[in-house]
Amino acid sequence: MTHISFEELIKEMRKIKEENAKLQVLAYTDKMTGVFNRTFFEKWIEENNSQENYPLLITSLDLNNLKKINDTFGHKLGDEYIKGAANILKQVFGLESVICRIGGDEFVIITPNIGPRSAHSLHKELQRYNETVKISNGCVISYSFGSIYSEHWIDVNDLIKRSDAAMYHMKEEVHKKCARGE
Repeated sequence: MTHISFEELIKEMRKIKEENAKLQVLAYTDKMTGVFNRTFFEKWIEENNSQENYPLLITSLDLNNLKKINDTFGHKLGDEYIKGAANILKQVFGLESVICRIGGDEFVIITPNIGPRSAHSLHKELQRYNETVKISNGCVISYSFGSIYSEHWIDVNDLIKRSDAAMYHMKEEVHKKCARGE
């Protein structure tokens, strides 16, 4: 039987705690972009769907042309396109928001406890970056997004549905412009 000292036990417990913290980061982080993943997004909604996070801004964002970029230039450049978009989101929303990649080219950004002016500023800043940042081959990062702001508690899932609808409306407008050759 091996005996272990109290100090060694404490040291081992700290090591296990550090390893668990590392595993939790891995479990909740999108490896490619460094933002939170869908698992964290769902956990956040489950744990934070309450009045204390209001006023609240929800932004749904979908990258335009990712399939075309993957098909034309390859998935390596497609990955660069996704990373570039995530970097824009980090720059615009910063540490105050919960930025989540919930699908291949889909992101949701949750900004709790934000005032209307700040919410409007974030929306405008996100618009300003759209179609201005290029990746290595010269492709411009383009996205469609919708933002919903609420000062009073509404189920977060309803707000997400509304921000998704606003995003899809913008995406539809982009497709119409492309069809007209604009």
